[in-house]
Amino acid sequence: MNSAENHLSQNQTPLPVNKMGVMPVTKLVITMSLPIMVSMLVQAFYYVADTLFIAHLPNSSNAVAAVTIAYAVQLLIICIMVGTGVGMNAQLSRFLGMRDQASVNKTAANSIFIGLICYIAAALFGLFFTDLYFRLQTDTPEIRKLGSEYLSICLLFSFGKIGEFVFERMLQATGKTTCSMMTQMLGAAVNLILDPLLIYTFDYGVKGAAAATVIGQISSMLFALYLNLHINKEISFSMKGFRPDFQMIRKIYSVGFPAIIMQSLQVVMLIGINTIFKTTRTPVQAALLIAVFGIFYRLQNFIYMPVFGLNNGIIPIAAFNYGAGRADRIRQTVYAALKIMFCIMLAGTILLEIFPGALLEMFKADSAMLQLGIPMLRIIAAGFVFAGVNIILCGIFQALGHGFCSLAVSLLRMVVILLPLAWIGALKCTAMVWWAFVISEFCAALFSCFMFRKIGREKGLFASSGNRL
Repeated sequence: MNSAENHLSQNQTPLPVNKMGVMPVTKLVITMSLPIMVSMLVQAFYYVADTLFIAHLPNSSNAVAAVTIAYAVQLLIICIMVGTGVGMNAQLSRFLGMRDQASVNKTAANSIFIGLICYIAAALFGLFFTDLYFRLQTDTPEIRKLGSEYLSICLLFSFGKIGEFVFERMLQATGKTTCSMMTQMLGAAVNLILDPLLIYTFDYGVKGAAAATVIGQISSMLFALYLNLHINKEISFSMKGFRPDFQMIRKIYSVGFPAIIMQSLQVVMLIGINTIFKTTRTPVQAALLIAVFGIFYRLQNFIYMPVFGLNNGIIPIAAFNYGAGRADRIRQTVYAALKIMFCIMLAGTILLEIFPGALLEMFKADSAMLQLGIPMLRIIAAGFVFAGVNIILCGIFQALGHGFCSLAVSLLRMVVILLPLAWIGALKCTAMVWWAFVISEFCAALFSCFMFRKIGREKGLFASSGNRL
């Protein structure tokens, strides 16, 4: 008798049937993943919109390079809040399941307190350290000036982004994912409307782009707060007489900290690539390469984000069926996710292989940027499918309780293999830097497949007899 059956035998009233155990798997994967995919695409849109409009400014390559370097710090805040949200949702979901309303409310209040501490840290960085950060990343004075202006505004008003994360996770914890998606779409719409007005009409340049971003984020935060106060009746929070519960905060981060580490590897990769360009090229060449890479990174997000949404959708499905002992449904989940991923990544690869010039021209790329960018897009796109395999299997590792394997794959593809190869390649020719991305994804995919087969055999996922673990 497996653990799920033991559980039922000890309770006279069985739990109601959950759709993750009975719905056709492909349909289930799509319905669970689609809202998350849309939300992640909206998040990607924030930064693409800024870059699209900034690219039409005079001397746009320096402006794009400035925003690209700034993005690493913005991404770090997102990584911290995503990890915090993972731990926060785990606590909220557990207490909601226990019907412990007092602990639900206490978790929500402590999450707001965590958000406040994160904002204070971000604002202090924005006040005192942005210029130092840009001096470490570039030797071009104009990039330092533009980047410091942009990043300072984003960090000083980052309470909008941080608050948006906290209040959206409360909505998600109670299953109101559509409400969460609506808050993000509102912020994106506000950003899109204000970008051209503040950048061009009022002639604020990159400062206008930063202002449009933070106003959009504050709009999302206020709408999410409104929804929590008036619609999300399952969570009630009040900061009156609040005292932080450090034991609860520790529990939030016992779950969330590994997620922060994994997410932050993207920041290490971005800073590493920028540093490689700075130390192996002249300031002018480095600025151009950083600008081109920044455009690629934003284009890549529109292709990768649906796959990350798919990853987030399959984790609860695989985890639920692992707990239920349903090996057949875990296998079906993996195969369905890989098929959907393959279609998304193949479409992205074809798009970048056939239309690289047109995509770059959307960002007002000049002849020098096109000369560098067209081969870059075509080379890196060759690794998209391998990257998709890594993302999907990392989700399965997490669902099966092997988070270390997920971390190992992420380290291989973004740091351990990529950065040394990119450094060596930069000493020879620029194309070798782009091939480093393909090679690292391919090697990590081989490791992912090997570990999936190994873990699958240990867990009995491939047993010829069977549907049950």
